Amino acid sequence: MNRNRTLRLLLALVSSISFSLTVCRANPPITNAQSVSASSTSANKAQADVSECAKEPFTYDNGPLGQSHWCGACNLDTSKLQAPININTKDARPDGSLPSINFSGYKATKLVTSENVHTLKVDYKKGESSITIGKEPFTLVEFHFHRPSEEAINNHRAAMVIHLVHANAGATAYVAVSVLVEEGIPAPKTEALVNKLIRYFPPPNGFQNVPEGVDINAADLLPEGSFPENHNYFRYGGSLTTPACGENVTFYVLKTPIRFSAEQLRQFERRYPFPNARNIQNTNGRPIVQTK
Repeated sequence: MNRNRTLRLLLALVSSISFSLTVCRANPPITNAQSVSASSTSANKAQADVSECAKEPFTYDNGPLGQSHWCGACNLDTSKLQAPININTKDARPDGSLPSINFSGYKATKLVTSENVHTLKVDYKKGESSITIGKEPFTLVEFHFHRPSEEAINNHRAAMVIHLVHANAGATAYVAVSVLVEEGIPAPKTEALVNKLIRYFPPPNGFQNVPEGVDINAADLLPEGSFPENHNYFRYGGSLTTPACGENVTFYVLKTPIRFSAEQLRQFERRYPFPNARNIQNTNGRPIVQTK
């Protein structure tokens, strides 16, 4: 593993122990515009705490910064919609009224990555790409990778998963389209895009200098037959899968996986050697539906 990245992780671990583990990292909660002044003040303070917390490191292991110590909603008894979950297909209710996910709004954009010690995170804020579910649009904000997959299907976790994260107009609710990744022969468009991402992996300090003209299109990460529309998924209400685990995310887990080659999977493991998938969470009786 790169010595600079190892040093950064160690320094982050040591420095963070001195901080309170009760501060949290997440998207700010939805504010009630008609709340009284005292409530508004409390909400503003919570938002400020979240902003500070966003700068702090966390880990996926069982150490002092590990999952059992994650703050915010992650480990509260009152949190009932935590993600990821295991989807038992026999328990997922078929619903013929579920709309298709329309991906026709996906467009090519310049490759831009965000600094992240855990995984490759691709910034799509300037890509002007979106999906439509029913009649509601959601803008693609970013996509990132987990190894192994966070969601499980019938207790099987795939080699990886891609989370395509979208926000509604007010950025108060999020849609995560989950694309499962298995080892195999990739589709040509997927192979080309993944090789491009690997070629331009950001350095450990996160400051990437991608030449002009290096464009990507997230549509190339979709399973065959998903563009322009996909009507083959599981849906459940969930949360962010990193602190502070805000419960304002709806997951659409596409049933058909895509393939990465063995070498492509090795490249991700080489660059990000630590597993970065949150533990499976209790469904707490929440409804899980699937398309017919």
